[in-house]
Amino acid sequence: MKAGKAEIYLIRTVDALLRLRNVLESSCVDGRPFVVLYFERTTRSLPRSFRNPTAIRATSAVNVGATDFGRFTLKKIVLAISILALGAANAMAADLAPRYTKAGAAPVAAYDWTGFYVGGNVGSVWERDSGVSNFLQDGNATPQANSLDSTGVIGGIHAGYNWQMTQWVFGVEADWDWTNARNGFCRPTDDLATPCADNGRGVLTFDQKTEWLGSARARVGYAWDRFMLYGTGGAAWGKIDTSINVNCLDDGCGTSFTQLNTTGNFSNTKTGWVAGAGAEARLDANWIVRAEYLHYDLGSVTNTLNPEPGADQSVTWSRSFKYDTVRAGLSYKFGGPAAGHY
Repeated sequence: MKAGKAEIYLIRTVDALLRLRNVLESSCVDGRPFVVLYFERTTRSLPRSFRNPTAIRATSAVNVGATDFGRFTLKKIVLAISILALGAANAMAADLAPRYTKAGAAPVAAYDWTGFYVGGNVGSVWERDSGVSNFLQDGNATPQANSLDSTGVIGGIHAGYNWQMTQWVFGVEADWDWTNARNGFCRPTDDLATPCADNGRGVLTFDQKTEWLGSARARVGYAWDRFMLYGTGGAAWGKIDTSINVNCLDDGCGTSFTQLNTTGNFSNTKTGWVAGAGAEARLDANWIVRAEYLHYDLGSVTNTLNPEPGADQSVTWSRSFKYDTVRAGLSYKFGGPAAGHY
C-alpha cells in the first residue's frame, strides 16, 4: 500500500471480515484511509465493532475475485463499487419504503347463534284473576267482586330458530307449558245467606285450574360472545277448567224451596298475548342455558250455570286471566360451528 491512497477491500464472508480486521488494525497506524465493501443484506451477522455507517451494505454479491479478500485492479474496483452502490441504493429504498401489513380479519364471534334449537324449562307462575260472580233470581242480581291470586309450578318444552346478523339475533320460538295454577272461593247465594255455609238459602263454590299455557313468539336479541339479552312477544293460548257448585240441600236456593246439589264443569281455551325478556348463555357450541320472564294476558271468560232447569235462577262467573312466569331452561342447538363472523 502507498501512503495517501485509499485501500478498498471486498469481503464476502464474516470469516474473511474477521481476518481483514487484523490487517486493518495494523495498517491504520500510518493514517491511510480504507473502504470496506461487505456483501451481506444486513449487518446483523457482523461483529459489533463493524456495525457502523461507514460500512456499505449491498443486496447482491459481486464475484470480483477468487479470494475472500484482497486488493484488486482499479477496473475491478470501479466495477465493484458501481454495482455495490446500485445494490446499496436498492437496499436503502427498500428500508425506507413504507411497509404495509395485511388488514386483519373482521372480528370473529366466539359463538354463532344461527340455527334450530329445542329445550325444556321449569319455573314458577303467578296467576291473577279479577272479576265478578253473581247469583240471579226473580230478576234480581247479587253481584260480588272477586280478586284472586295464586302461585304454582310451570314446566314444559320450547323450540325455535335464530338468525344472527352481526351482533343482532332475530328468531321465532314456540313453547308449551303444563301448570298447576288454580284459584277458588265460596260465597252466599243472596244477601240473606251466610258466606260459605248453608243457612237454608244455599252456598256457591267456584274453582278453576289452568291446565297449560302456550305461545308463539318473535325474539330480538343482542349477543356478545357467549351471552345474549333479548326481548320477545307474540300470541298466547291457555286452557282453563272451571267448576261451579250450587249446594242448596238444606232448604233450597235463595227464594226457591227446591233442594239440590249441582255442579257445572266448563273448559275454555283462550287466546291472548304474551311479552317478556330473557338472557341466554352458551355453555359450548350446542348447549344453551336461559332465564326468562313472560307476562300472559288471555282476556276474559264468563261461565254460567242454571242449577234448576226451568227456574228463574242462574249463577255466573266473569273474570280475566293474567299470568306472570319466571322460567329457567336448557336448550340444545343443532349443527354449526361455535365460531361465527360479526
